[in-house]
Amino acid sequence: MFVPIDLLKPILQELMRSGRSGLSPRPWLGLNAAEIGGRVVVTVVTPGGPAEQAGLGLGDVILEVEGQPAAGVAESYRCLWATGPAGVSVRLRILRGERTRELSVQSADRNERYRSRPARPGGVASAPQGR
Repeated sequence: MFVPIDLLKPILQELMRSGRSGLSPRPWLGLNAAEIGGRVVVTVVTPGGPAEQAGLGLGDVILEVEGQPAAGVAESYRCLWATGPAGVSVRLRILRGERTRELSVQSADRNERYRSRPARPGGVASAPQGR
């Protein structure tokens, strides 16, 4: 991974101290998407994650994020991250089959989802579930 030095300098001390940037966590929806045929298509939905809870499914096409066109995966993430910190509600307009739907997804903090679980008796740590 490459990180532009101008982005690293302001957060370097906190990264070294805590392993995190110190900035508010970005909203996470619990889905992966790919650009297929010029569209942003949901390819993975994390079981029990915010997207699944809101009703998103595999193959859904994301048309808009907070009223902004989903012009690609990268642009969709920029729109998502512009909504505020983790925990905000994010409006999506999707295409499923031939019908469009409006959904509200309650975002979460991805780091909280995948934080290590305490060790089980016998010293074996439990693995996080989902993606």
